[in-house]
Amino acid sequence: MKKPTPEEAAAWQRIIRLCDEIAQPLPPPPADLLTYQQARHLLFNMFALALDRQLSLRKCQRWIQDHLLPAKKRVSCYSLKHDLDQFYQRHGSACYLRESDFAECLRRQGWVVRNGYVRAEVKP
Repeated sequence: MKKPTPEEAAAWQRIIRLCDEIAQPLPPPPADLLTYQQARHLLFNMFALALDRQLSLRKCQRWIQDHLLPAKKRVSCYSLKHDLDQFYQRHGSACYLRESDFAECLRRQGWVVRNGYVRAEVKP
């Protein structure tokens, strides 16, 4: 039998160490599980965040329809999202979206988004 190389020996040692870690018993579950009030509070917060996201997606969709024109100039989705945020801040509101959500909203409207850029122009 051939002697293993140092890399092979190190790999086998890692495998053995991981197997030993898997074989260890799991720690007991925490004694302080969520109370009813904590779970209720958590669920209401999750529900409010989901509603806020849906409202933000609608605002984004409306802004795209009203403010973007097709053009040859490439504009980053990040800068367009910044323009969207600034627009709603000037109007006393807010639009909380991630850049990926904004790009997805653009795609749903038929815009082609490649590598975080879209060929568009903001209406003056």
